[in-house]
Amino acid sequence: MTTRTNISRLLACAILGTGFVSATQAQEETPAQTAHSTSTRAEVVADLQAWKATGMDDVWHGENTPDIDSLTYRELHERYVQASGNDTSKLAQRTNGSMLR
Repeated sequence: MTTRTNISRLLACAILGTGFVSATQAQEETPAQTAHSTSTRAEVVADLQAWKATGMDDVWHGENTPDIDSLTYRELHERYVQASGNDTSKLAQRTNGSMLR
């Protein structure tokens, strides 16, 4: 093969590659969903303070998920729920400020 043939093939591959990238980028993007909270800043700060005061912050520190089925974790979580005044059954159902049905 000649140098000219190699350059032609390389140019053809580059043009095709650019076309595939353009087609991929042209696909419609899904807009990011924003969460809407019904909590005030003061409520969020109070909740964070309860989280830290009951030791939940220490349990969730790091990359590993704690054993949420352990007795120790369940006791800490119950103390957090009591300290924060949150009903976890309602929190689990809450999405974007509205309750799931």
